[in-house]
Amino acid sequence: MKKIIIDHDKCVMCGACTLQGQLIEEDAEGRPVPTNGGVIAPTQDSEAAQLVAVCPQHAIRIEADEVNLAELKAMLRKPLVMPPVDASRYTFNKAEYSLPVLPGRGEYQYIYRNDDVADREGLKDFRDNVYSQREKLAQQVAASYKQTKLEPFLQYAEEPGNYLYETNQLLSKRLSEYVAMAESALGHKLDLPNGFTDFRVTHNKVQEWSFKYLDEAVASRVAAACEPYDWFDSWIDDDYHTEYRTVSHLFGDDTEEEIDKYCYKISRASQKLAEQILDECQNIIPEVA
Repeated sequence: MKKIIIDHDKCVMCGACTLQGQLIEEDAEGRPVPTNGGVIAPTQDSEAAQLVAVCPQHAIRIEADEVNLAELKAMLRKPLVMPPVDASRYTFNKAEYSLPVLPGRGEYQYIYRNDDVADREGLKDFRDNVYSQREKLAQQVAASYKQTKLEPFLQYAEEPGNYLYETNQLLSKRLSEYVAMAESALGHKLDLPNGFTDFRVTHNKVQEWSFKYLDEAVASRVAAACEPYDWFDSWIDDDYHTEYRTVSHLFGDDTEEEIDKYCYKISRASQKLAEQILDECQNIIPEVA
């Protein structure tokens, strides 16, 4: 079996070899690499010789490699294996996500007679109009994660970066290498059907199910993991201002009376809830995904 060998210490990446037929291609860094593992088919001897001649740096050579047919048969019987997924590409990082700080419905209304009443009403408002939305907020985070991180792995698209597309390309390339090795070892071209080396996987039903329901599963677990609503009481703030009221007296001059009116603010409690939701997403999403 003949193989193309490239000495990258000599190569200056001039591109001359990549213009000569189909035996050389560029890798992601722009370096020339042999196709089909460098194996030269019986019909490619002339093309391979031209590659050696065209390189100005003499970085390309052809070597003969003895092939054990029994080893080749054993290799060809092995199933093609899907490449492992780089987990770092879909790791959930809470710092990449943000949640809105939801407002209450009665904030900043100076209508309460003291701070205790204002705080109590603020906690009710937080419970009914913010805390009650925690599952929807968690679902929003999970849906964003699903779209940005998981979709390139689970949903097929013919574009670089898509896991299924790149896997198809890689497995097709390996099939082509196997065919080239077999033809080179046998000394003749194999009679194979058109498209024999094509590999196309576009979906996985189990993965599609997980993709469809992930945000719902995450949302319910995150909502259940949050602290109870009254735990956020210490982040309910109050404020007051003084109103002046004229009091008329039947047998005397009118007097002016000072009255303190209180309101509540729940922005800090809402922010704290948003932080807790993201913390729980950080804990739960890796388990569910």
